[in-house]
Amino acid sequence: MRYPCDQCEFTGAHSLSLKLHIESKHLGIRYPCDECDYIGTRPTNIKKHIESVHLGIRYYCNVCAHAARSVGDLKTHKNSVHDGVRYPCELCDHKATHPGHLRRHIDTVHLKIRYTCDQCEFSAVKPETVKKHTNRTHLPIKLKNEPNTVKPEMAKKHTNRNHILIKLKNEPNTVKPKMAKKHKNHKHLPIKLKIDPAEHEVDLKKHKNSLHDELKNSCGLCDYIATKPSHLKRHIDSVHLKIRYTCDQCEFSAVKPETIKKHKTRIHALVKI
Repeated sequence: MRYPCDQCEFTGAHSLSLKLHIESKHLGIRYPCDECDYIGTRPTNIKKHIESVHLGIRYYCNVCAHAARSVGDLKTHKNSVHDGVRYPCELCDHKATHPGHLRRHIDTVHLKIRYTCDQCEFSAVKPETVKKHTNRTHLPIKLKNEPNTVKPEMAKKHTNRNHILIKLKNEPNTVKPKMAKKHKNHKHLPIKLKIDPAEHEVDLKKHKNSLHDELKNSCGLCDYIATKPSHLKRHIDSVHLKIRYTCDQCEFSAVKPETIKKHKTRIHALVKI
């Protein structure tokens, strides 16, 4: 049995899911956090937020050192990393590690769904990206001693141009940054139009090695030309020898050892409560 919403096309599997949908989407009910600015759309959201952010509760994997913020996240981790569970797309060969990732793939790749800003032509594939754009670009900021509000980028320009004074050397007064830059360029920064090779021997050598001595760093197995010997070695190892570095805690692999190090720090590092 399904429970359809009489205001939109939503249908819930339970009466409670329909009730929460109406409260969140149509009545605009929100659940604010008492300790920060977070606002949840459901009671379970605020509960998870408090436990993970303010109480620091973590759920540890019994197979590796992964620490999840919720029981659901831990289950997803085990399914995708240790059990190899994948969610295939019915429209292409893509396989996702999470149902939410599969839904986003279908929305962005096949349905071409994009979220647009209601104040300009900006659009993105994620609603949180549009939210960040709105906060950064359109939310007004009130300047001190100014009666009106302005956009963030205008506030920064206004402050730099009008309120930050720079003292020039050997000058009794202070001037605005724009005037200071013009003054320094005109009075104190001599410009050389012709490069003297004797003064730039190291840079000139690097320039010649990278642009004019291409044959020294060319791959003998394909048409690839590297600008450095180390880049050529990495190309041969990864492309022709198929050398990959693997994680000793899961099946993740990469062509660079530093990528493995970043992966282990981000995925397998213990999170202290």
